[in-house]
Amino acid sequence: MTQLTRRDFAKAAIAVGSAATFGQRATAADLQKLSVIGFADYTGPYAIIAKDTVGGREAVMRWWNAEVGNGLGVELEFRNFDTHSDPATAASLWPSVAAAKPLLLLSFGASDAVPLHDRLPDAGIPLFFSGAVPYPLWQPNGWEFAPRASYAHDVGTFFDWMYAKKKATAPIKVAMVSSQAVPLYVDMVKGVEAYAKASGKISLVSTIWDTPQPTDLTTQMKETIKANPEFFIVQTNVAQGVAVVRALQALGKDIPLVLESHCGLDPTAKALGDPSALEGCYEAHPLPMPFGQTEPKKFYDMLVSKYDLRVDFQAMVANGILHGLFATRAIEAAIRKYSTTGLNGVKIREAVTSETLKGFYGFVPDMRIDGNQPFPLNGAVNVAIYEDGKYVEAASQVPLTKLAKW
Repeated sequence: MTQLTRRDFAKAAIAVGSAATFGQRATAADLQKLSVIGFADYTGPYAIIAKDTVGGREAVMRWWNAEVGNGLGVELEFRNFDTHSDPATAASLWPSVAAAKPLLLLSFGASDAVPLHDRLPDAGIPLFFSGAVPYPLWQPNGWEFAPRASYAHDVGTFFDWMYAKKKATAPIKVAMVSSQAVPLYVDMVKGVEAYAKASGKISLVSTIWDTPQPTDLTTQMKETIKANPEFFIVQTNVAQGVAVVRALQALGKDIPLVLESHCGLDPTAKALGDPSALEGCYEAHPLPMPFGQTEPKKFYDMLVSKYDLRVDFQAMVANGILHGLFATRAIEAAIRKYSTTGLNGVKIREAVTSETLKGFYGFVPDMRIDGNQPFPLNGAVNVAIYEDGKYVEAASQVPLTKLAKW
């Protein structure tokens, strides 16, 4: 299939209205510099995925500056702060972040978003998630936004699909592994409980509470297995997924896992060093799966060939690319609405909650965030499985489950 060129993507940007105000290309000295700050985790529990996520979003920023921002007369200056996924570190970085007066912040997760939540309105700086918004920040008219629904929506959509696939007539028994040491992990369990109650399609028979990065779960798993779970849900991190797999191996049990994008099949297989250990396990999330020459894959290929993206195409680089597109499309919407004069975070926030954001190259649909919740509700979930030793698609674009705030 013919690879799309830089010109193709420039035309696409114009088609969605991003370049409607383009004039002649500006020189570097003429460009209005706009600050964007991102958070990362290079040494903490999510270090295994940081290179992919940050690499994706930075490649989008480089593309946007060259193909879109230049025509608008602006250039994004972006830099990253390493929080180690530690809330105290994120809070300590706030003076430096605020002093830079960024248009917006690119969150790496709840560990930076939660401690900065109360500071955003006074500073007039919106925060953009790459993943889902945790429950404490799921508020109307807030300052945090995400391009996808909650993690509970992902699990719920998966089990909507699985319930139909199995032609089930009774709730599917599931178990979870989590940690009370991380508020987001607790929220994940509450979300699954809410889906179970609302849908009647699953029954959460047990939750194992342990450390965020356990070394051995065999004893706890032995007790949990007595409840006969059909699936183990792991939405937390790779370390917990690995611990579950190792415990199942030690106990001689074959129970599939359901994993999230940030702890999915690919990073878990790499951490295990043995992809066959994940035979029959699933991952479910809104991000494109790395199969075939899809529209997202074409955009990724362009970033590799033109904008120095140096990570393989899989869920977490897709997560980073979507993060970059979400932020830049929001900036474009604000420029269309207000022009570049006096552009600031307040105007970015107002544009996000009043305009339809377009041009995501198949990573997600065009989105409208109406202010009642900090994410769009028109998404879908993709499902992959390790089957016969291969990472393959199980289902595509499963309609998002309906789930009220818990």
